[in-house]
Amino acid sequence: MDVKKAYWESLSDVILGKKLDKISDEEVLVLVDRLKDMLSKLDDLAPLHELSVENSGNSYCQMTIVDASGKGNFKKNILLDEKKRTKANELNKKIQSLLSSDSDLNKMVLLELLQNLIGNKDERG
Repeated sequence: MDVKKAYWESLSDVILGKKLDKISDEEVLVLVDRLKDMLSKLDDLAPLHELSVENSGNSYCQMTIVDASGKGNFKKNILLDEKKRTKANELNKKIQSLLSSDSDLNKMVLLELLQNLIGNKDERG
């Protein structure tokens, strides 16, 4: 029992900056939500760290796309190859020059491009 209490007290102190006996009932819900969020982020970071260790010198990012229907749901780890940085910057400029002044339209087009590129590519992740 003391170990459980000490565990929750330390979590409360780190996450909310308050002692467990000083938080309100509403803050308990905040504590649980923030803990879930932190654990989810940790769960996402673990494979990225593993990839970075396996392929030293390379960095990775993770992208998740979920639509309301649940059909378009995928998570991919993407290699950020610094050797391709110059070409990536050039392509970025070209794409930006083609985008419209409608931010929502641009997001829609870019999201569709990402879904086509990442969703169909057989990348590790």
